Amino acid sequence: MLYNRKFFRELASNAVTLPQLFRRNDYHVARVGKIFHQCVPLVVGTSGSDDPGSWDEAVDPIARDRADKDMMTINAPQLGIADTMGYLKAEGEDIEQTDGKVAIESIELLVEPKDAPFFLAVGFYRPHIPYVAPKAYFDTYDLEKTCLPQLPGTIEHLFRPRH
Repeated sequence: MLYNRKFFRELASNAVTLPQLFRRNDYHVARVGKIFHQCVPLVVGTSGSDDPGSWDEAVDPIARDRADKDMMTINAPQLGIADTMGYLKAEGEDIEQTDGKVAIESIELLVEPKDAPFFLAVGFYRPHIPYVAPKAYFDTYDLEKTCLPQLPGTIEHLFRPRH
């Protein structure tokens, strides 16, 4: 069963994460962006449901995709912004989005001199609902000419009990 709305440690309080294993072996351990589940876009720019004990250093970039959240087209508002198939054809360039900031911050950590072995986890926020990208990416494809794949039959068979 999936538990995306729970903190990792509520479900696995004694688990040793990969970054903790590196820390135990004298690595400097850092992360940039979303590694553990987050409620995108509501907690972008925060540690969200991160596991603080896993990291020596954590960077939580935030950019215009978080600030522009109220401009999104939301197709199922009853689900809430983090669970809907919404989108935003954003103004600006890649670097103005949180993922652009994640890339820049990650590069800065990689080129920074280290006194110990180094482990870096980099977590991009996209693709993740709601979909946000600079307008140029949406304009690349003509929606009228975009065909959805045909599904063979129905999906009801997936929900029948197995014998």
